[in-house]
Amino acid sequence: MSVVCERCGQRPAALQVTEVKDGERREHHLCEPCARQEGTLLPVLSLAHILGGLVPLESSDGKDALPGGPACPECGWTGAQIQHTGQMGCPHCYEVFGRWVDPVVRRIHGSNEHRGKIPSRSGQAVRRQRTLTVLRSQLAEAVAREEFERAAELRDQIRAQQHTEEA
Repeated sequence: MSVVCERCGQRPAALQVTEVKDGERREHHLCEPCARQEGTLLPVLSLAHILGGLVPLESSDGKDALPGGPACPECGWTGAQIQHTGQMGCPHCYEVFGRWVDPVVRRIHGSNEHRGKIPSRSGQAVRRQRTLTVLRSQLAEAVAREEFERAAELRDQIRAQQHTEEA
């Protein structure tokens, strides 16, 4: 069952706008034309726009540019196609063009690791695993910096998390 636009009452709502005013949260459902009229529809930047602006097809030395000529051996896509569309042609493209795309993704998102939403009811195990991963990383950094008191605290937190997981 699709939600109908609150403003015109005719078209299906394509946009959900959440408004928080005086501590009260309210959701509005608008179709695209009504959202444009209200000025709530922001321009969408695609990965193609981002890659086009951040990853040059050619550089002066030719080493650090997204390659326009070489193609993915699996699908035949070139770096120019990836830059133009903002999409990879196949999963193998990530291996072929990763050297050029990873830094852009890291710059935009802060990481190239997917961190999607976790279901509120059934996501406890995922949340615990992510917490353990972060704690282990912090532990390794603390040991490398020879911050042994901090490392001991982190070790104890990891053990407590693992104990909770086993219970």
